[in-house]
Amino acid sequence: MRSSTQMICSGSWVVNPLTRRLPPAIRGSEGRLLRLVLDEHLSGASRFARAVGFFSVGVLDLAYPSYARFFKNGGQARFIFSPHVSQKTLQGLVEGVQRYWTGPRLDFPAPGGLPTSPGFRLLVWALSRGAMQCKIALPSQSLVGGLYHEKIGLFVDSDGSSVAYEGSANETAAAYRDNFERVRVYSSDGSDTERSAISEITREFEATWRDEVEGLKVLSLERALREDVFVVDQPTSRDGRDGHDIEPTVTSNEIEPEYVRMPPELVLRDYQVDAVDAWWSSRGAGVLSMATGSGKTLTALAAVARLRSAVDGGLIVIFVAPLLHLVDQWIDSARDFGLEPIRCAEGRDRWLDAARAGISQVNAGERQTLSLAVSNATFVGPAFQSLLGHLRSRTLLVADEVHNLGARNALDALPARVALRLGLSATPERWRDEEGSAGLFEYFGPVVFEFGLKEALEHEPPVLTPYRYYPVPVTLQEAEVEEFIDLSDRIGRIYALNSEQDAEERAFTLLLRRARLLGNAQGKTAALRAAIRPFVSEGHILVYVGDGSIAYDSDLDDGADEGAAFLRQIDLVTQTLGNELGMRVARYTAETSPEQRRRLTEEFRRGGIQALVAIRCLDEGVDIPAVRRAFILASSTNPRQFIQRRGRILRRSEGKTRSEIFDFIPVLPAEDRFTPHGWKAARTLANREMARVTEFADLAVNGAQARLALEPLLADLGLSHL
Repeated sequence: MRSSTQMICSGSWVVNPLTRRLPPAIRGSEGRLLRLVLDEHLSGASRFARAVGFFSVGVLDLAYPSYARFFKNGGQARFIFSPHVSQKTLQGLVEGVQRYWTGPRLDFPAPGGLPTSPGFRLLVWALSRGAMQCKIALPSQSLVGGLYHEKIGLFVDSDGSSVAYEGSANETAAAYRDNFERVRVYSSDGSDTERSAISEITREFEATWRDEVEGLKVLSLERALREDVFVVDQPTSRDGRDGHDIEPTVTSNEIEPEYVRMPPELVLRDYQVDAVDAWWSSRGAGVLSMATGSGKTLTALAAVARLRSAVDGGLIVIFVAPLLHLVDQWIDSARDFGLEPIRCAEGRDRWLDAARAGISQVNAGERQTLSLAVSNATFVGPAFQSLLGHLRSRTLLVADEVHNLGARNALDALPARVALRLGLSATPERWRDEEGSAGLFEYFGPVVFEFGLKEALEHEPPVLTPYRYYPVPVTLQEAEVEEFIDLSDRIGRIYALNSEQDAEERAFTLLLRRARLLGNAQGKTAALRAAIRPFVSEGHILVYVGDGSIAYDSDLDDGADEGAAFLRQIDLVTQTLGNELGMRVARYTAETSPEQRRRLTEEFRRGGIQALVAIRCLDEGVDIPAVRRAFILASSTNPRQFIQRRGRILRRSEGKTRSEIFDFIPVLPAEDRFTPHGWKAARTLANREMARVTEFADLAVNGAQARLALEPLLADLGLSHL
């Protein structure tokens, strides 16, 4: 903490003479604590630990010079606080975490020049760079209704010397600037009593950080956001409860201004320009069917920019996306076009007042442009639906992965009063849902532009990477054959006795069992072992597996329980690649935390992890960088799934010129093993599966060889025409 008033003494901790002359307790207001505690010690510290009831981004605005010097000098800060925060603070925490896991990393923020406050930008920067870590403390079940409320702080210099303090002050602007507070300060250059107090505060903080305090639950910031534990407080006075300078929920005067324009560095590809033109020519209604990885988001935002430049008066843009991380991706992309969408998700108290105020401003002519980004779940909910009733201005609805809005409840929620409509999807038609597909096209309009995988692969300059396709036949075990025949016979009889819709509902469980049987066929493990062995020293490998269990040979798994007969396929594949083949492998599932996902994808990109084993979490909206070789052990006849997977595999990345896909295809039993009903049911399944397989083959650079490998399978099923 060496400031201009400090002395250097034999390389040891040097205490500010001013602090040493002060009484042990510092009391007062009007910035006394800010000057004598935070400013004097923070900018010279290398580490800062703070555990408080309330934390607010306002303190970073108030003490920006000190915090900025601290972080610029490589300082590391750790904060523990309660989940009661202001809207602005929560927004900063969310944005900082997102940028930490997904990028892009930010440059150190300047103190002015942007609409957001310097403290807000500093908070986002510090979180995105890992210079600041936060944890959230909640009383355990035995203390329901209580609040984490202790207040301690610790500054540590590069040589290990320290100053600690405790008292009434939170880490808020009000505490350091306005409130009359009292804190007690201890220095490691002081008495034995002071050094003992510092040791005690250090032990207490570290135990809390490690979640080792009885009666208290301490969560990582990422987990707290994921579990939605935050409470956005409203102020009860100027400073709010307990001196917490809570900013009120965003009001109409605080909504970020939006000035829509094309990013100067962006040059649209020719097909993206054609897509915008097609939507424009259809009078602002229609669906763009564009291959995964071809830039649907940028195309849609270019359409928004064109609309804004062509029309006068107010414009409201609503971006709807199926998943929260997609909502956040839209917000990030929209900012490049001058938009600042209000994030409508995860609790109406976080966005409803701001969205309502913004709509009122546009309706009254006080604001030209307003954008909202909303998840599907929030979009169909009563709070957001109530907002739609207040629309009185020109409004554009942009629906990402529009096929997800074809469910009955989503179709009913689509606002008739919105005339401008843009749907986006690689697969706009809903699988085996003609009614839902018809409803989507009735609302959004027809497909006005198509840019499929074939066009993306053949386009110059390239949009996706060319690929080689290798179908791998897998023979079923006899027990699997018998079960498949039995299930197919039962399914066939149900379809013979019922309408197709009723049959699908009645046979759902059987269809699921049969799909899992094929997806987890025992022979796939041995086939994978043989196919992947030539690449055990390489990386950037993605393996898709099923979500069921699979029989295995216990000799291959030293860690299996004696007598065990089944493992989850993901576990067996991970063990086969890691233990038997010696590869660096990791699982990537829905249970993988955001923190782990970021670490895994970065390690995968760098080559530290050779292979990721995934179930279904990569099917829509999640990008894994630099995949060069994929092994598909489990697939669906749903075209959306395999089109999404294929597009994800073929995304371009630095140094990537070609992809390879190994597709493991179960060989079905011969026709003479089935009853007529059973064979019909089995052949229907085979027809769908082989339609997928032949499409993969036909677009591959080795299409002729892939077709040749498939021909015996197609001939046995009577599907050579595919």
